[in-house]
Amino acid sequence: MSAEIVQWIDADGGSTTLDVEWDVSGRFMPPVKFTEQQVPGRPGAILWAQRHDVRDFGLAIWIDQPDDVSLRAALRSMVAKMDPVRGTGKIRVTGPAGDQREISCVYASGLEMSEKLGDSSGIYSQRAAVQFKAHWPYWRDTSAQSWTFGAASGANFLGNPFFPLRVTSSAVATQQSITNDGDVDAWPIWTVNGPGSGIVFRNITTNSWTDLTSVSLVTGQQLIVDTRPGYKTVVINSSGGVITNAFGNLSSTSELWSLTRGLNVIQLQMTSTVSGVSQLNLQFYREYLSV
Repeated sequence: MSAEIVQWIDADGGSTTLDVEWDVSGRFMPPVKFTEQQVPGRPGAILWAQRHDVRDFGLAIWIDQPDDVSLRAALRSMVAKMDPVRGTGKIRVTGPAGDQREISCVYASGLEMSEKLGDSSGIYSQRAAVQFKAHWPYWRDTSAQSWTFGAASGANFLGNPFFPLRVTSSAVATQQSITNDGDVDAWPIWTVNGPGSGIVFRNITTNSWTDLTSVSLVTGQQLIVDTRPGYKTVVINSSGGVITNAFGNLSSTSELWSLTRGLNVIQLQMTSTVSGVSQLNLQFYREYLSV
């Protein structure tokens, strides 16, 4: 594995570089779960649906130290850092080209370890065949794709605009094609800095929209819409650190939609903006089937 750098990112954000031997499994295609129905008297079955299932994968890790005291300390440290009760961690891989992908996972087994001389340990070394479980089965970029747009002088909104752009004295509608070149859907995080109102995010490609027209932001307030699975939050941050749950402001037809794989035409709407103050940020992490 000399062409790769493999790190464990623990639940507290600490990073540990792992010495991984070339004995790795489960890092590429995730398992697939099929929903099928057998029909009496008919061969085979009817396929109703398929989805990617929970991913289990293994890494064979060596822990080497100059003496037995240091080895015992390193083993204790590794066990503590991978304790799943502390929370979900990440395996981060820097590939041969320098690109990084990571997957959220928890330790499942392997740190019991076989303490005997031979293939699994030496005098000052220990091998652990560690198994991890990723309940969200996709690898993702470590850096987000990000766009920031601000109200410009002489315009109502978006100094670095999406096109085409339609501006009136108090409103704006912007439209842009964004390509998600990951392997699966990506889930955006929207951040809007007030003042502003009449906020709508629309994915024209999938005919989905997030309608927050009932929200009115004043200067100093920030609306954050996090569509990621496991998050799904809509909050308003106000000055002084006051956070308000604004999920109830979503219209009854709203969705916290994803960017489908490939081309997405999105449309943003916002009114009552102020030049040099109002700002919108869109970011998402591309996700992949394999490391």
